[in-house]
Amino acid sequence: MLQSKDFDGNLKAIEESPILITKIEDPTEEMCIAAMIHGSDFIHLIKNPTTKVLVEAFKRCSKNLYLAQNPVPIMPEEAVLESLENLKNLNYFQQLVFLQNSFFKYIKLTDDIIKKLIDINFGYVTLPEIEKRLTEDIKKYTTNAFLKTLEKLKGKNTLGFTISLPEYIPLSEDDYKFLFDNNLLYTAKTLISKRKDMPLYIKKYYIKNSRYNLDSILLDDDILEYYFDLYLDELIKYNDLPYEILSQTDLVSLLEKKGEIIRLIKKPNAAQRIAAIRCNPEYIKYIKSPSEKDCVSALTKDKNVIRFIEKRTEKICKAAGIPFTKEDKNPYPEEFYYISMKEDLADEGYLVRNLIVKGKEMEKFLSTYTSISFGNLDDDKELLIKDIANIKPITKDEIEVLRKFGADNIESGYWHNID
Repeated sequence: MLQSKDFDGNLKAIEESPILITKIEDPTEEMCIAAMIHGSDFIHLIKNPTTKVLVEAFKRCSKNLYLAQNPVPIMPEEAVLESLENLKNLNYFQQLVFLQNSFFKYIKLTDDIIKKLIDINFGYVTLPEIEKRLTEDIKKYTTNAFLKTLEKLKGKNTLGFTISLPEYIPLSEDDYKFLFDNNLLYTAKTLISKRKDMPLYIKKYYIKNSRYNLDSILLDDDILEYYFDLYLDELIKYNDLPYEILSQTDLVSLLEKKGEIIRLIKKPNAAQRIAAIRCNPEYIKYIKSPSEKDCVSALTKDKNVIRFIEKRTEKICKAAGIPFTKEDKNPYPEEFYYISMKEDLADEGYLVRNLIVKGKEMEKFLSTYTSISFGNLDDDKELLIKDIANIKPITKDEIEVLRKFGADNIESGYWHNID
């Protein structure tokens, strides 16, 4: 431990190696300020720093200021302006750490400060602290800054340059072409997702590169039709409908053109089901537990689709032009059925579920969705029991035999929604 009495020697040592401030017992305020001037990131190691020391650390853009051992005050204007000047000497990552951990916490944010930040880095306009304060004046200033930035970039090497594009900044066809040709849109793609003016050729470019690039664009029917032209078979193979699609559209208008998409929707609503049937009545076969209205709608277009409809009501049979029989009333007329199911969980092996269900409860049971888990392994995929169940009628005598051997109710792992 260095002695604080040797003021001149300690001050010189600190200027050469600021970390030494942590080795001095009871350092003076002047020593602490010297340490901040030459190495402000050690602020959190100083015991009981004074306000002057904290202000000096702020001026020097200390990344650890928010960890200081004393409360940090709101900074005076002079300190804010000096910190902005020093901010220019840091790389982008270092700037972000200081801005998000300390800068915005310890200042009164004004339009002038926002403009200075935009001058330092145009991309800061998308920081949440600034987006909350967007006035028309700031939007105008940002737009002018963007146009100036764009003009400076033309004719220059843009490799490694990134750009932010808030949706309120107008872009011409030429602007889009320049940004696209210079690979600048890719760096900004998550910041232009709400733009309605993005040319179709750019949307297609993103989608053609990967079926997961949906977060970069606003999804309308034109681009979705192109997307499904490219990836429908692949999506069906993996039973994968990206969340971004259903979060932006209900797909109803597209289902009327590409009804097979209904295969990817786990629980389609009435409008989606009818749209798929309008496209092709045979797509009733892809609808889990279709309603009576769905069935009648499909049969009105093509009576042959009756072969895909298991649960037949009097109205359904009338629409199909066939007699309504006792068997149609109840597809599961026996008193009891033995249900056996098995599913592979994460390629770790099969889980099994066997149970007995009353005939009068079969339709409700088979229309239930389940998922499986075992210990820490979970499969979020919802499975329609009707699709995975092996069904056999069983007598009371056979049930007694199974019970005798403990085989009437078997479960390995956990099957959700099955009592």
